[in-house]
Amino acid sequence: MQPSVLQLKPFWKKLFPQSWTFIAMLAILLAIPRFALVLNGNYNAIIIIFVFMWLIPFLLLTNQGRKQIGLIKPSRPVWLIWGFLLGIAGAVFLYWIGYSLYGNTDNHWYTSVMNTFNRGTIIQDIRPNYLFFLLFALPTMIFSPIGEEFFFRGIMQEAFAEKWGAKISTFAEATFFGITHLAHHGLMATAFGYRLLPSAFPWVLLMMAVSILLSSVRTQTGSIWGAVLCHAGFNLGMMWCIFYLMN
Repeated sequence: MQPSVLQLKPFWKKLFPQSWTFIAMLAILLAIPRFALVLNGNYNAIIIIFVFMWLIPFLLLTNQGRKQIGLIKPSRPVWLIWGFLLGIAGAVFLYWIGYSLYGNTDNHWYTSVMNTFNRGTIIQDIRPNYLFFLLFALPTMIFSPIGEEFFFRGIMQEAFAEKWGAKISTFAEATFFGITHLAHHGLMATAFGYRLLPSAFPWVLLMMAVSILLSSVRTQTGSIWGAVLCHAGFNLGMMWCIFYLMN
């Protein structure tokens, strides 16, 4: 059976008859400022990119196209809960992989994430109060999960499936997702230019695996919201590891 064509709005469809090329180009255009902001220490500013990702389905897709990428009511709501729990478990699993390979050193991927917000005694001040921790973690459970899932597991996966089918599109989208996350760990700006940490390659592979997990939860729920909740659980688990296992 031929995969369905991603339902772009007429203006965009006229400009880009091959939707996968348009979406791949858009992914690169989104990645450039993301790398620039994170590598230059402006981590909080990438929220603007995530919010823009929220809007992309409404800017580019018809109503049918939004349904096509999974902006619909879940057909198996119980998988919203399972997805959330699998996300938490996945984040803890990634912590232990990093710890077993590198300890809590700069090569651990969560150390890089921690360094983006750990100023002064913020972790020590927040850690004793679980409510404060949840409030601190809440933005990480909202902005990137919605933005990245709408774009990667939603628009990109459907656009690539139009060209290559579901299996290859899942792998291609996961590759984009993994490489994009080099902005958060693996690629470092130094006084002598940019360099890759030894842990960059396993980090990309692990993020590709996370992407495939998110795609699977989307399939199980029949909705992009399953992937959003799984991603939110992953980010919560990652923050818990940073606050309570790394320190």
